[in-house]
Amino acid sequence: MEAQITALTASWREGHVFEAFPAFFRLSANTAMRMIFGAGCTDEAAATVRRSIATLTRGLAVDLLLPKVVQRLPLPVIRRQARARETFLTSMDRLVDGAPASACTGTDRTPSA
Repeated sequence: MEAQITALTASWREGHVFEAFPAFFRLSANTAMRMIFGAGCTDEAAATVRRSIATLTRGLAVDLLLPKVVQRLPLPVIRRQARARETFLTSMDRLVDGAPASACTGTDRTPSA
């Protein structure tokens, strides 16, 4: 966690203004991924999972508010949610199975060769 905080704050200077939510979301997601999956979780794998989570949370209203019949339509937001969900699940499967972290960026649920 200390390395993550050092990397995040390395470019900060007195009076530096930044968007706090994206910075701290990235910090907390990367820290959680490394605590759960250890050294097998590279920056690339953590970024893939983080992007998927961000997309899924932004589209949470789609899952909660739209009727199921509308959720079956090929609308851009629904397709984006489906891709993010599949990417997230694939990445989690690969990290849990101990696949090389470089294999955690695909969208199919089988390890890449």
